[in-house]
Amino acid sequence: MSISEKVSYLKGLAEGMKISQDSNEGKLIYEIIKTLELINEEVTDQGNALEELEEYVSELDEDLMALEESFDDEFDDEDDDECECDCDDDCDCEECDCCDDEFEEIECPNCHEIIRYEGNIEEDDQMRCPVCNQLLIGEEDQ
Repeated sequence: MSISEKVSYLKGLAEGMKISQDSNEGKLIYEIIKTLELINEEVTDQGNALEELEEYVSELDEDLMALEESFDDEFDDEDDDECECDCDDDCDCEECDCCDDEFEEIECPNCHEIIRYEGNIEEDDQMRCPVCNQLLIGEEDQ
C-alpha cells in the first residue's frame, strides 16, 4: 500500500467513525490527516523530480560515452602514424624502429652494451662506451 493510499484510508476511517471536527480530538486527527496529505504530495513531487534527474543523468552519460568514443577514435587514427614511444628527431630509444635509418648500433667489446649513435661520425671523432668508457670509435690520443 502506498503512502497516498494509507492517507486516504485514514481519512476514510476518520469519516466512517464519524469523528466530529468540532471536538478537540477530532480537530487533532483531521489536522494530522491534512499534514500527512501535504507530506505525501511533497514526497510524490520529490520522487517525480528524482526520476527526471535520473533520466537526465542517463542521457548525459550516453552523450559523454559517445563523445569519449569519438575522441578515442580520433586519437587512435592519429597515433597510427606516430612512434608509440613519443620520440622526437633526436630519438635514441631502443623500443621502436622509427630511427633505424638515422642511427647505427655498435656493441662494446668490453661490456657488450649495445650503443646507438648517429651514423655521420667524422674521421677525427672518438666515441667511448657510456657504461665502461671503452674506446669504440677513433684512436687513442697519445
